[in-house]
Amino acid sequence: MAADGAVHWQILETAQERVRQLRLAEIPDGQVYLKRYPTDRGCTLPAVVLSPVLTETADPTGTNVRDDVGYPVQVTIVTPGNQDLDIDERELLWRERISQAFRGQRLPVVAEVYLCRWEPGSIIDLGLFHDENLFISAFTLRFASRETRGLRGSS
Repeated sequence: MAADGAVHWQILETAQERVRQLRLAEIPDGQVYLKRYPTDRGCTLPAVVLSPVLTETADPTGTNVRDDVGYPVQVTIVTPGNQDLDIDERELLWRERISQAFRGQRLPVVAEVYLCRWEPGSIIDLGLFHDENLFISAFTLRFASRETRGLRGSS
C-alpha cells in the first residue's frame, strides 16, 4: 500500500486486512472482498464485501490548513439464504465483531484517519432475501480523515 496513494483506497485496503484479522468463522481471508458495489457476483459465500458506494462527507471542524473528510466504506455480509427463516447467530456475530473492530477507533496504518464512526444499516435486506435467496446485512464505516488543504504532489 503506497502512503502517497488515494486515502480512500488506503482505507479500503486497511479495512479489508483488519476484517481478515478477525478470523471470522467460515469466512476465510479470500472471502473478504473489495468491490465497487456490494454484490455476491464473483464471490464465494459466505463473504464480507467492502465497497466505497456512498458519498464522502465534509466536516467543518478542520483547521485553517487542513480539511476533515469522511470516507465511507459499506460493509456487506452475504450468505446464501436458501429461504431458511431460522435465525443464524453467526451472521449476527460477524456483524457485531466487525463493527466492534472499527467503532470509535483510529486506523493506524492510514495516518490521516483519526476516527471511525459506525453508521447502522439494514440487519437483513428483506428484498434480496425474498428475491435472490441471499442473507444480506450491511452497515457503513465512516473514516474521518484530516488532510492537508491543497494538492499533495503530482500524479
